[in-house]
Amino acid sequence: MAAAVAVDKLGQARAVIADLDHFIGKFAAFAPGTSDPLFYGRSLPVPPESCSAEGEPRRFGLLIGPEAPGPERLAVPAVLNDVKLLTSVLTSVGAAQDDIHVLTGDRATRQGVIQETWNVLSQLGCGDKVFVYFGGYALKRADILQYAVKPDEPGPSGRALTAAREAGRELLQGFSRADLPADLDLELRRRMEMLDWIDAAGMYLLLNGDGVLGTDPLTLGGFEAMAPADLSELVTLLRNHRADVTVVVDTNHASSAALVEQQQAAAAGYWSADVARIEIPARDARLGPTRLIPAPGELAVFYSSVDDGLSMSTQFDVGGQSIDYGLFTFRVAEAMVNGRNATVQGVRDALDRIVRADTERREQTHRVESTRADMPVFGRIEGGRQRTDTIRILEPSGMRGASVLETPQVDLVGVVDWRAPTKAVLVEGQPASLTRDGRFSASVKLNAGLNTISVTALTSDDEIHVMPPLEIMFDGDLKKLQGEGRRFALIIANQNYLPETKFSTLKTPIADAEALRAVLTERYGFSTQLPVGSGDPMPLFLVDASKNQIEETLYTLSQVAGEQDQVLIYYAGHGVYDERTTNAYWVPVDAAKPFNYLSGVTLTEHIQRILARSVILISDSCYAGALRSGGDAEAPAPGATDEDRQRALLRMAELRSRILITSGGTEPVMDTGGGGHSIFARALLTGLSQMQGDAFAAEDLFRDYIRPMVTGRVEQMPQFRPIERTGHEPSADVVFVRTDG
Repeated sequence: MAAAVAVDKLGQARAVIADLDHFIGKFAAFAPGTSDPLFYGRSLPVPPESCSAEGEPRRFGLLIGPEAPGPERLAVPAVLNDVKLLTSVLTSVGAAQDDIHVLTGDRATRQGVIQETWNVLSQLGCGDKVFVYFGGYALKRADILQYAVKPDEPGPSGRALTAAREAGRELLQGFSRADLPADLDLELRRRMEMLDWIDAAGMYLLLNGDGVLGTDPLTLGGFEAMAPADLSELVTLLRNHRADVTVVVDTNHASSAALVEQQQAAAAGYWSADVARIEIPARDARLGPTRLIPAPGELAVFYSSVDDGLSMSTQFDVGGQSIDYGLFTFRVAEAMVNGRNATVQGVRDALDRIVRADTERREQTHRVESTRADMPVFGRIEGGRQRTDTIRILEPSGMRGASVLETPQVDLVGVVDWRAPTKAVLVEGQPASLTRDGRFSASVKLNAGLNTISVTALTSDDEIHVMPPLEIMFDGDLKKLQGEGRRFALIIANQNYLPETKFSTLKTPIADAEALRAVLTERYGFSTQLPVGSGDPMPLFLVDASKNQIEETLYTLSQVAGEQDQVLIYYAGHGVYDERTTNAYWVPVDAAKPFNYLSGVTLTEHIQRILARSVILISDSCYAGALRSGGDAEAPAPGATDEDRQRALLRMAELRSRILITSGGTEPVMDTGGGGHSIFARALLTGLSQMQGDAFAAEDLFRDYIRPMVTGRVEQMPQFRPIERTGHEPSADVVFVRTDG
């Protein structure tokens, strides 16, 4: 009897496997790759054990443009033009032609992606930059299921897909390992995992390929498929070589690829190892993503569409012929070309400006995600091939440099001096009117203050031409510098510490904070009240604050402050330095144990959440110089004319700034010595009260008052730095503007 039962179980298992094989085969025939991970079990170049990024990075392109997947109605001819455009962008930023790997036509297949990924990995070095592009069509998983397998279609044993999967689950849960031979158990698990892979896909990117094309016009097929997990695996392989990766996904449902989310799941945040594991051949090993190594390369992803959104195309008329481009790809290309040394945040801001100016096509929402907002997309570019001297402005004349206008609009007329006809000219991201003699014209509305106008051209030989930005001053009052946003000052004065902390009572933090509040609110328009919904405002003036109170206020501030706002955070109190972690900490008044201190890492995370255009953190505490900071900031050159200085301040105010000013470096600092204030607070208050002019940069305040007044009296060295990993843009600074008339 037992033998009969065993035979019956084996028969059940084989029948279920046959059913699952039937449906997996249907998926594979309809779209190869639907149930088969792209890089699974492949032998690919492994990253070096160690490396150091030295010199200028090498730049690679992996441009995947399946222009004709399956039936004609899925064709995306604009992809071919997009690939040419991006090739031109990459060469303009220094990529060698041999390092740009293009997959179109019969190369835009799964095998083509594997081969070109291998080619890139085999040459990739630490600190290199890889630009990955996918443009084309995508299908949701539900659509794949609908077209590949009919809802009630039976397998060999008569079970439909859902019933076959349920039977497989019951077998695996109800049988012990003794019931099924190891090979049969493994076969069943492998097939169940392949179907789980389909469930997890959510959507598929379509490649050109050899799938079965349906004869009915209403059916699909004839393409290969690449799951978002495949694209994430590709990114992991590149990042594990410690290369920075930028991905552009220009397709419908693009954000469903969820690359950053998948990369977070692949992060090597824990250690694990199997003990006495039975070795299984690679093709039968459990499906799963490759883990990211510690300190991998950075990642930025630009999605053309969000959720169920569709991608749009844009057309240009050249000699009576319509030329199509992906709207998002064209926008990204323009943003990157006009900011060759831009960070991810900088490209995002340029995209935002382009989209806002396009009043006819704002309905397409884009998304940008990154592991680090201040990651330079292409690195610091010294060479490259960018045409910067071929666009001439004819009217108004003399518009090459900075100009001052009295009217709120400028009408531009120009020409592209180049051997090939002009396809398109974009002025501030919008198509200009073209005439047959090669001239272009556009009208641009001006805002109060400094206007920076970009002009980009594309010629029929796929060359990109960029004119140095036009700088036009209009209405040179302080309205632009003052901005439309709000100004919030979070002021923390920790003076009286609880006995269990074993920290002494300080003498001046409260007096320092009250004086600072007065000058900031009365002279510079800051508020120390945070509006929160319809209830009472949250106070931003904190005396003897606990850790929870500080963190709650910082978090709420990050939820309220908007992109046009300005935020100042001031702390006066005890600080400590941990030599083992090389990190500095603020000490809340209730911090009885070291783990109750507020670390520089935590402060950086809070600042990362704040959307405000400018944030300045001022810390008057011991060891504050060890709080996280980056390289030197830039400011207007001393001795510049008033007009040059105002233009520089306007430029700074438009950029995203994250600045740290500290009372010292990694040494104790004085709590007194400033006539009822700390020496640092006295210097800060004096500067804010006596700075000349209606506007000045934080670096001016530091250079002219804080540093000389402090270092001239005590042996402590104030610090001025951008805050690293918070999206601070090069040349940005916090600009203080008087509002008291």
